[in-house]
Amino acid sequence: MSMQLFLLGMQAVGAISDAAGTRDQIKVGRAGAELEQAQIEFRLEQERAASSENSLAAMQALRQNLATQQAIFAARGTSGKAGSAATIA
Repeated sequence: MSMQLFLLGMQAVGAISDAAGTRDQIKVGRAGAELEQAQIEFRLEQERAASSENSLAAMQALRQNLATQQAIFAARGTSGKAGSAATIA
């Protein structure tokens, strides 16, 4: 009789331990999902920053090119109102 009670007690302890382990696994899974989401958001922010930098560099290059064209046309004496770089700008 006492052996049966002991075995029932051990079975109950095993069930409680299993439930606690499952709870811990769920917590770890949630923490992992949160970390993965944070990494995704970080990567997106990096891509946005890189894209902004590239856009800024392209805009600066375009402005420099237009300024150079205007200087060339001014040196040649080309009219600023007849299809010159000033019109483009």
